[in-house]
Amino acid sequence: MKKIINKFKIYIIFLFIVLISSFLLSFFNILGMSNTISKILSIIIISTTYLVVGFINGKNANSKGYIQGFKTGILLTMLLFILSLFSFNFNTKTIIYYGILIILSTIGSTIGINKK
Repeated sequence: MKKIINKFKIYIIFLFIVLISSFLLSFFNILGMSNTISKILSIIIISTTYLVVGFINGKNANSKGYIQGFKTGILLTMLLFILSLFSFNFNTKTIIYYGILIILSTIGSTIGINKK
């Protein structure tokens, strides 16, 4: 039961960071920040979040951190896809972007299990 609560906390933290960063970037856009800078900051924030969540998940895993990170990456990507479903242009760039995010989660989890 404790493992389930820990995993649930990780996913809630992920959603919280994504929502807060979306609101902040929207606010900065209203103040006049360039759209390019906003997109770059969004990519950096989401990528870093995937890496950190993978790292935390790997630290909590007992063995095979890469599988745990891959599963976490898939689940987080599905959550991100559902969140962005309504205002979304689906093309090959987004498939590559989501693939990179899954790889980042896997790398973070592998590093996390090695830092135990």
